[in-house]
Amino acid sequence: MKRCVIIPLLTLGCFSYTIYAQRVDSVKINQDSVYKNPEVIAMHPKGKDYLRTYIEQNINPAIPVENGAPEGKYTVQIALLVDTIGKISVAALTNLGYGMEKEAIRIMKKLPIFIPARQNGFPVKSLQIVPVLFWISKGFN
Repeated sequence: MKRCVIIPLLTLGCFSYTIYAQRVDSVKINQDSVYKNPEVIAMHPKGKDYLRTYIEQNINPAIPVENGAPEGKYTVQIALLVDTIGKISVAALTNLGYGMEKEAIRIMKKLPIFIPARQNGFPVKSLQIVPVLFWISKGFN
């Protein structure tokens, strides 16, 4: 009997911040730009580490098994676009099939409003890539 284990990989990394004194009227923020590496990343209201817990608690690991996925490790890449008020848009960047992207998108769409990213102290749109690992093996009981 095949089983599936989900291991969300969050590659948020370590960030350091440098503060520069500058006049507020000299700061230019393009509200239409999407920041991949803002000064302060967008995050779940319960903290940056909670997204992993949320995925583990809400994803259905049986979906790829039920759809006939062969044994192996599959990494689904999900793009989270967080706007300036924290609203999330979700898209799959991979197309592995077996219902994996659909399942990852399903749970990501249920996320609450995020705390938006900030650049020079202002909220900005940001993009985060969330890898979700499906590990399918016959060896689990």
